[in-house]
Amino acid sequence: MQAATGSININDYLKPASVIFFGLMSLLLPLAGIAVAALAGLTEFEKPGLINVASVIVFISITVLSLASNKIYFFFLPFVLLAFPTAVNDFFPAVYLGSRGEIGAAAFPFINHIDLFLVAGLVRLFWKKNTLSVHSTWLIAGVFLFFFLSSFINIVANAGDVHHVCLILAGGYPLRYLFMLLILLSNVDFRLYEKEIVTGFIVSVFFLFVEALLNTYMTGTHFLASGSLGANTFANIVSSLLVFFVYLRRLKYRFPPFIFWPLIVVSCLIIVLSETRIAIIAALLSFMLIQLYYYSFIRSFIVVCVVAIAGIIFVATVDLPKRYSLKHISSKIHFNFKADSPLDMVTVERSEETNSIYSRLKLYKTSARIIADNPVFGTGYGTFNYVKNDYGFNENTLIDAHNGYLNTISQLGLTGIFFLYFIYFFPFFAFNKILEPTVIKYFFIINITMSIADISNAGIYKYSIFATLAFGAIMLSILKKYSHNGSRTQ
Repeated sequence: MQAATGSININDYLKPASVIFFGLMSLLLPLAGIAVAALAGLTEFEKPGLINVASVIVFISITVLSLASNKIYFFFLPFVLLAFPTAVNDFFPAVYLGSRGEIGAAAFPFINHIDLFLVAGLVRLFWKKNTLSVHSTWLIAGVFLFFFLSSFINIVANAGDVHHVCLILAGGYPLRYLFMLLILLSNVDFRLYEKEIVTGFIVSVFFLFVEALLNTYMTGTHFLASGSLGANTFANIVSSLLVFFVYLRRLKYRFPPFIFWPLIVVSCLIIVLSETRIAIIAALLSFMLIQLYYYSFIRSFIVVCVVAIAGIIFVATVDLPKRYSLKHISSKIHFNFKADSPLDMVTVERSEETNSIYSRLKLYKTSARIIADNPVFGTGYGTFNYVKNDYGFNENTLIDAHNGYLNTISQLGLTGIFFLYFIYFFPFFAFNKILEPTVIKYFFIINITMSIADISNAGIYKYSIFATLAFGAIMLSILKKYSHNGSRTQ
């Protein structure tokens, strides 16, 4: 039996209403956090220097310039989301992520430059349009609902620990970004600015390379590291962009003259000089996965076999440094299937070559204990470092779980699966349902590559990376809707 013409579908109101409600509530979280931290004496301000002042001046200039037109705004948007120096955020009130005395202790700002740039874009949008719409799906509504529930329940449960509460209030940035990006991209036809968006990411790679060279020189590290993104996350997001750029080239996308090959060389230099092994693996695996799933299976299978055989021959014949020797590393890993606890079945001897694996195993065990103790709603987003010592991690250092999945589920609980699916995997499966002839739909490559890289890192936890991945996921969600019903944003 068909509904009468003109009947009201409650789903058409419930989905956007839930997104708007929880989105508006997410905008209040940092304000509440600033107030609570101030009353409890937990507010921190970094001591600004010349770099901080220069960053503020450049940021204000970019923001004002971006208000002139959508073209300029969408050119700068990828750069602000991903590459703009986080030194600008030292002027904002913040709260320490853990103990002040831990190694690498740092404070996390309640608001940051991404918030301000998105707000500027929304102000410009409100000024030009009388009515606004909000794209929503049940998946997006679920992400908002469960993220907010995790925050609310953990705030109530930890009301006696003000520091814990402040970290949850500061950790609400994913909902804020999602909400503001949803409004922005729902009301601007971003397909008209695909050239500006791609160019913005190209500029970001070159800028990050220069910034990392300067940071590495100033800090004296023996590997390439960005001051904003670190080393591993920096290499991982660049490897994701590298695969994206390669596919654009295959699609005959018109890169600016004399840009493509320098872009590829710089991207490869970043990956190699940062000494991030997973960045290389993620790029290769995502390329093969995309080929297998969307293109020629036979040709892809042959390529996989050739690469696998070449890899085996290389490992067997070349005298690799111990850091990269599978034989040496595997000799340090021990299995005991008779252990009393499943978490003790695998142990790693700590050495210079296995230090990374040793630390990650400890962090994974810590994450597993957190999840076992807080299976549904986790401990609240933004609290992993704060609670880690309560769950068996015995090193006094600032750190995350070094795994995007465990890091998220330990803080959001199993309800965080919706969050992870939307950011990591939804774009991949949405790609072949998008009929729009735009290169923007290939942004799924960035998300799926990061989903592989984050097996060994928690890049999604860095607000610049999350904002970049959310940007792609929302654009593909909207493009999928366009293809489904043929509607277009005016």
